[in-house]
Amino acid sequence: MDPHYNDFHRQALDLQYKLHDVLDDVNNPMAHTLRNEVHQLVGDIEGNKSPRAVEDRVKVIQQQLQQARHQGDGLMDFNHNEMLHHSYEDMRIGLRKLPHY
Repeated sequence: MDPHYNDFHRQALDLQYKLHDVLDDVNNPMAHTLRNEVHQLVGDIEGNKSPRAVEDRVKVIQQQLQQARHQGDGLMDFNHNEMLHHSYEDMRIGLRKLPHY
């Protein structure tokens, strides 16, 4: 793995575990989609995908979190959703600062 990705890899794994912890309805189709995207994000980082490709995956996750927030379908608590969304935004900002962005 690219050494620049080490911190992002740890952050992605941490957020993956947090997502699993905060999901209220694990059988919800949106929960399944979010878990898949987050798993693919970890795979993208491990596979040394370009920072732009990783950022695109982060944006998809953020869009799904926003959609879940607006649907209000009990997927997760609003505050947990906000925390995850902001954490992914921090990751996205960090990716844009990589030297090979």
